[in-house]
Amino acid sequence: MKGKRGLSQLDYLGNLEEVLAPAPRLKIIVFLFLKEEANIMRISRETGLSYMAVSRHLNALLSRGIVGEKRFGRIRVFYLNYNNPLTVEIRNFLLSLSGRSGKTGT
Repeated sequence: MKGKRGLSQLDYLGNLEEVLAPAPRLKIIVFLFLKEEANIMRISRETGLSYMAVSRHLNALLSRGIVGEKRFGRIRVFYLNYNNPLTVEIRNFLLSLSGRSGKTGT
């Protein structure tokens, strides 16, 4: 059975697991879900993860299109990329856990 973007449901779930499996990556995603956007230093300070770990996981999330970035000179600000259907699924899941609604897809 084909799901989002022509992937089988197992492939789609595998992609979701690959994105969410590392605990630090999930911590970063939840942080950005709650704060909307932040630079690496703020994410590092408020999550307790090292700067290098945050940078590494953000680069992995960027390569998958889960997060986007804005640049202000040398400062990079990251946010969840809701143009990616997988990010929308993650957002909806986090909303369901928090008891909030908002399946707008934006």
